[in-house]
Amino acid sequence: MAYVSWANGYKAGGFNLARTTSVTGPEGALTPNFDTSFPRETVESYELGIKSTLADRTLRLNASVFDQKYTNFQLNTYTGIQFVVSSVRKVESKGAELDTSWATPLSGLSLSAGVTYAFTNITDFGASLPLFAPNLADPTLPRLNNRLSFAPLWSGVASATYTVPISASLEFRANVSEKYNSSYNTGSDLDPRKLQGAYGLVNARLGLGAPDGKWTVEIWGANLANKYYYQVAFDAPIQYNQIDAFLADPRTYGVTVRTKF
Repeated sequence: MAYVSWANGYKAGGFNLARTTSVTGPEGALTPNFDTSFPRETVESYELGIKSTLADRTLRLNASVFDQKYTNFQLNTYTGIQFVVSSVRKVESKGAELDTSWATPLSGLSLSAGVTYAFTNITDFGASLPLFAPNLADPTLPRLNNRLSFAPLWSGVASATYTVPISASLEFRANVSEKYNSSYNTGSDLDPRKLQGAYGLVNARLGLGAPDGKWTVEIWGANLANKYYYQVAFDAPIQYNQIDAFLADPRTYGVTVRTKF
């Protein structure tokens, strides 16, 4: 199946709960902005893709290309003092994605993978520019690029699942997966000190349960390689030129028992 689509939509505007300030004058004087409103966000989305089932219905292959154009993109920014929703005049996200799944000749073993390339760039900052690096705190740190925060160029996932019956009432399941992201900025102001490097996360799960899924007992591990990475980096509250961060979970183990009734 091949398809082409166009869609548009919007997110309502609103009001910030506190007044923002802007820099005016050659000496960097701060002037309060008494208009706390921000406009609605709109988007136009274009997509072209194919969906296919191959190899006697054992292989599924999907691919698409897309282009999304945002106007007045609503970006929530922490300034080190307060949260501000700023209206970024123009943002565009374009790229391609591919995903596949394969029921292998080995009974019970299936493999799946997907990869996405997305170039998500601010093309017009508009009145929100003063909220982005470089700023008065350290004008020597220019932006590395204008790519939106939390928008890696490349992301992907791969997984393997094995399911085998042990008896008429018991089934064994195993799954291992890895999720990959290329580098991206975790700061909404695109400060280069908030850049998170590329990383991959390995997760695994082993379980016993009923074939119909009525009950399952699983042991699992997340971030098995104990990868150190930032969830988000931000300006330290009321601290000059200091960056703090929330770290993601380290290697984690657990047991899950679930039932359906």
